[in-house]
Amino acid sequence: MGPAGTPQDRHEWTRAGTPAPLLDRLVFRDVELSYEARGLFGELVLLKDGEKFSAESLAAGTPNSVTTVRTALAELAAAGYLEQVAR
Repeated sequence: MGPAGTPQDRHEWTRAGTPAPLLDRLVFRDVELSYEARGLFGELVLLKDGEKFSAESLAAGTPNSVTTVRTALAELAAAGYLEQVAR
């Protein structure tokens, strides 16, 4: 784990195996998630199914820090919306 309980980026991520349309609606209605995590997931739904990504690659296209993105990824993973996969 990295700072504040966020995972280090020795791994990439992929969306969980739930069918995308159902999962997408569930994420945006999950009141336990922060707006940062929901917004990040909004970006992730634009990726191809099974496409891998990292906190660095996601943060590169935004004004958010890598730490902010890592925190949102960890939040989504803890809620079961993302899975971490070895590089």
